[in-house]
Amino acid sequence: MNLLRTTSATMRLAGHRGHSAGAPENTFAAFRKAHEFAGRGVTCETDLRITSDGELVLIHDETVDRTTGGHGLNRNMTYSEIAKIDAGGWFSDEFTGERVPLLKDALQLARELGIIYQLEFKTYDRDDLFFPKLRALIDALGCADLLQFSSFDFVQLRAIKKAIPEIYHFPSGEARQLHDGGIAAFLHVPRPERLKSLKEYGVDIEANVVQWIREGQLDQLISDDVAQPSERTYEAVVEEIACKASELALIHFWSVSSLPVEKKGHLDLVTKADMQVEEFIASLLEAFPADGIFGEEGGVIKGTSG
Repeated sequence: MNLLRTTSATMRLAGHRGHSAGAPENTFAAFRKAHEFAGRGVTCETDLRITSDGELVLIHDETVDRTTGGHGLNRNMTYSEIAKIDAGGWFSDEFTGERVPLLKDALQLARELGIIYQLEFKTYDRDDLFFPKLRALIDALGCADLLQFSSFDFVQLRAIKKAIPEIYHFPSGEARQLHDGGIAAFLHVPRPERLKSLKEYGVDIEANVVQWIREGQLDQLISDDVAQPSERTYEAVVEEIACKASELALIHFWSVSSLPVEKKGHLDLVTKADMQVEEFIASLLEAFPADGIFGEEGGVIKGTSG
């Protein structure tokens, strides 16, 4: 059984390099903001590299140039050198002082907030160094439940699965056929400004996403802006409620005289159709806590049981 496979009611929400639309990518600020939008259980995709002194760090590029105030190749710098560089001011003055995180520090934040990291390996020729360090860190922190691995190198994925079998893995790629083949499928949703031109030509990607969620074709939605997949998932859930309620209402309207009734509590009699509606709503409330439809600690959309 693949535990990464989900239903439309339990599909995961993920931030691409954290909530990178609203904070500098791959920083604590981006991870915290993803949690603010999607609550406990949010997935933060992030990128794993290694420094010259063997420290595992979270940064996308081979150099620090684009996302910090420094210059140089990560692999040629010690972590003490990287830690001195500001990793937030390039994005906004608000984030001046952010640093390139160590994986071990990010995992402590994950345990506190209930974040899952989807680590994408960005180095393909140092498995002999990477794998033992990952193994030792997972054993030391007991954090296998907080990690997933992904890579564009399937040989590397196969090797890490053998080395650390308790971690579930994502292959890179977003195809509906993956799901039908028993593989957990995830979809990256581009930012709204990138979708605008397509929509002007009649291609509504977000409408397709809502439909794919309802069809159960996706297991995870990921975006730079965590609010965006949250809204699409909410739309899909609302549409599913409406369709199910309509179906059950028709059953109730046309067949009420033939449906058996059962006693409910001490007060009233209900039909089987009534009970079906109640059971369906109860399953949704169980999947989405009342204090925030996407997590224990709030989400973009607030829900109630009324």
